[in-house]
Amino acid sequence: GMRVTHGFELHCDLTEPNRLQVNWDRNRFHLTELTSALCTDDPAYDEGQPRAGFDTFEGVGTGRYNGVDGYGIQFRFVDDGQPGTGDIAFIEVTDGSTVVMTVENFLVRGNHQAHRAR
Repeated sequence: GMRVTHGFELHCDLTEPNRLQVNWDRNRFHLTELTSALCTDDPAYDEGQPRAGFDTFEGVGTGRYNGVDGYGIQFRFVDDGQPGTGDIAFIEVTDGSTVVMTVENFLVRGNHQAHRAR
């Protein structure tokens, strides 16, 4: 019943700039460092056009929760083509040992879009 929104520009290459912000129930998480990234092509999904060579992005990182450093995040974003109704988001924010927020669901609004690295 909780609305969670997210916006991102993420790369499979950790040396590229990576951005992710998650908002829920007057809270926000802002990624400051992506420490792990895995881009895979799951045969259960199809990113459609444009072809990216992968449809699933899994990541781990650290960041700020409501402006306080030292929080962790793990996430998985699935791009299942247009119009985005088959796209999936799993997000878990922790303070190291305690889960602050976790969600996994199909997107209600929006559209994940995988792109081939430049």
